[in-house]
Amino acid sequence: MRELTLNPDFVAQLRSMGLSQYEAQVYLSLLGEQAADVATIIRKSGVPQNKTYEALETLVGKGFAEQVLAEKKRFRAADPAAAFARHQARVKAELAMQEHAMAAIAAAAPSGPAPEPSAAGIRLIPAAQVPAIFEELMNAANTELLVSLRAPLKRVGGVEAAKRARAQGVKARWLVESNAFDDPQTGQELRQWADAIGHVRAHQAVPMTFAVYDGAQVLLDMREEDGSRFALLVPNRALAQDLRALFLRLYAEAAPKADAKAAKSRRDR
Repeated sequence: MRELTLNPDFVAQLRSMGLSQYEAQVYLSLLGEQAADVATIIRKSGVPQNKTYEALETLVGKGFAEQVLAEKKRFRAADPAAAFARHQARVKAELAMQEHAMAAIAAAAPSGPAPEPSAAGIRLIPAAQVPAIFEELMNAANTELLVSLRAPLKRVGGVEAAKRARAQGVKARWLVESNAFDDPQTGQELRQWADAIGHVRAHQAVPMTFAVYDGAQVLLDMREEDGSRFALLVPNRALAQDLRALFLRLYAEAAPKADAKAAKSRRDR
């Protein structure tokens, strides 16, 4: 159970739902417990005593945990399905309030921003927003989506979103650097993703991470000297066509995903 509590993937997923690091650890430590006292929770979670009390209070408030009636305070975890349903309802309520607030702001705002001085329409997108923007553009693509992924990969794309794009008739092709399939962190997930969506090829030398949408706009992965990341969305047909030509050349040279390991073995001999 200690391994469950410290599982970094589970902790990360819970944190994406708005839980803190300590709240995630405490929730995971409660799973399987019928009525755990605070001492047991501290021992299993590894969370300091004062932070454990705080985490329990907020977990109960968010519907992830319940207090059990007993002589001294005891707690149990809400079933994960029930906890998620409560989280989902809370998020929907918050989004409804936010939508109402933004509608009021939009009604009161001026008609629109001043024209972009360069008229280029280039957008700088923070790293945290890139996955959402990528999937938004993928769903909006009408005819063609070309995605080039250079190793190492921090995140594997959403399979369902890619399937939806294919179902809409978008001709999607993916070019992945061969080394990414051997990454101990994401390699297995990447292989499963590639099997699910198809049209994935592996190349030993992918020059950069980018996506080309309908041959008209490009999403470029960028990196600062300090290692921080962001992306540029460039609605420039000339650049899109140049990168499309580069992609198609590399794609023609690349091996199908299933042959990536075999190709690597031949190179290593």
